[in-house]
Amino acid sequence: MKIFSFLFIIFLVVSIVASVTTYAMYGIYDSKKMLYIMPVFGFLPFITLIIGRIYGRGSIEKYLGHFLFYYNYISILCLTIVFIQILSHLMKRNFFKYLNENQLRFSVMMLIVIGLIAIYGRYKFETVKGITYKIKIDKKNNGKKMKIGFISDIHLNNIFDGEKLNFALEKMKNDGAEVILIGGDFVDNNSSLIGSGIKEIIEKYNFKHGIYTVLGNHEYYGGIEKNIEYIKSIGINILRDKTLEIDGITVLGRDDKTNKERKNLKKLLEERDNKNPIIVIDHNPMTLSESIENEIDLHLSGHTHNGQLFPMNYLTDYLNLNGNGYKKFKDTHSFVSSGLGTWMIPYRVGSQSQYVVLELQFD
Repeated sequence: MKIFSFLFIIFLVVSIVASVTTYAMYGIYDSKKMLYIMPVFGFLPFITLIIGRIYGRGSIEKYLGHFLFYYNYISILCLTIVFIQILSHLMKRNFFKYLNENQLRFSVMMLIVIGLIAIYGRYKFETVKGITYKIKIDKKNNGKKMKIGFISDIHLNNIFDGEKLNFALEKMKNDGAEVILIGGDFVDNNSSLIGSGIKEIIEKYNFKHGIYTVLGNHEYYGGIEKNIEYIKSIGINILRDKTLEIDGITVLGRDDKTNKERKNLKKLLEERDNKNPIIVIDHNPMTLSESIENEIDLHLSGHTHNGQLFPMNYLTDYLNLNGNGYKKFKDTHSFVSSGLGTWMIPYRVGSQSQYVVLELQFD
């Protein structure tokens, strides 16, 4: 039932966007062809994505990702034009008429602007930024320090290979990371679509305390058991409502909230020594409030991609206590990664592919 509700919401959003773009393009170009072309363009991604998932055609997403990027910014442009048209109509003017009289100039400018955004978006996607934070935790740990490498949302599939993963692991190793924690969505959907060579990348780097991941929503989308089997087979340990003790630090990895039967945080903490520093990894940052209530020292999440495409970064900030980066709430430090990879669309605008090294200091 939930999948039908989700599809209905997507259908509704697509219908609204297609209507706006159709209205704008018809007003500008004054051609009835736009009444047919724009709705087809609007619903094409929706239909092809469903077909691709039903028949397992992962290659469809390779081209669909580029299409969605361009359609997204054409839609934003059309929405802006419709808004200006409404304002001009209130002032008894006609913005559509002005654009119609300057069709060539408008078309060239539209291509230039969207083209520049695309170049910038590809650059931000392809380049991986390293971030270092020093975090002081008000608990004793025998004067020890620890460097943790944290990445999230790698989204490995037939489109995104292990190149960025290899780059990030190498950089974090050079920065002195003793353990690698992954915030979920290591697999994009179906692990059978992932190319060879990922196991070799994992085995190349011998981190002192190993590599651990939690599960994300995309591991569930592609078949949770098969994806778990794949992740284990390449040498990554899974923390699924489990804890790990590292040099006096408790690391608790939560199952993704997609699993409605996952244990609540309070129950998971019952038999733990709260005098030890506690790190919680949970893919979705919407559960950060639970960590704050339970006085967790450090909460790590991913999932948001920092919106991935402007202006969605403002939406993720609005929906989450922490939508991206570092924030502290009472005694709880939190970091939400914008991700190493992306879902389907190989562009980032207002976002950045990243890895982070957290240097933990204690009293």
